[in-house]
Amino acid sequence: MEVIPDDLVRECLLRVPYTSHEDLKAVCRKWKAIVSNSKFYADRKISGTSEQLLCLFQRDPSVDFTFVITVHDPVKGTWERLPPLFATITAVSQCVAVNRKLVLIGGFSTFNMTLTKSVYIYDFESARWSRGADMLTARSFFACCVSSSTGLV
Repeated sequence: MEVIPDDLVRECLLRVPYTSHEDLKAVCRKWKAIVSNSKFYADRKISGTSEQLLCLFQRDPSVDFTFVITVHDPVKGTWERLPPLFATITAVSQCVAVNRKLVLIGGFSTFNMTLTKSVYIYDFESARWSRGADMLTARSFFACCVSSSTGLV
């Protein structure tokens, strides 16, 4: 791979599905630097090689008042359930996509049936949930969106 020009390596890496990006980072430091750069994902979008996914809230029939998130890839024709969240997703939680992440905001705590300030973030690249900073106040039944210029919710 050392004889292949850097720009050609980058063009090849742009075409690798997001589900393999963690593996790409493990190949070498150079690839990790390329794939970890936010410009890499902007370039994937510009080149038309990024995936368009549909995220669907679905009621989990095995647990009352609990929902799961299923992701549809229309190009591959696949449906995949996101890994379970360490908190409960409810019907009044709001969800918005920001760059390579899915942000889940608010809802009800099924533990004590109160509104929650919680924010959870799913990173498609690492396939992991993390906890975001809480909202200032607990909310349900609200709208949210992302700014295309700043990437802020």
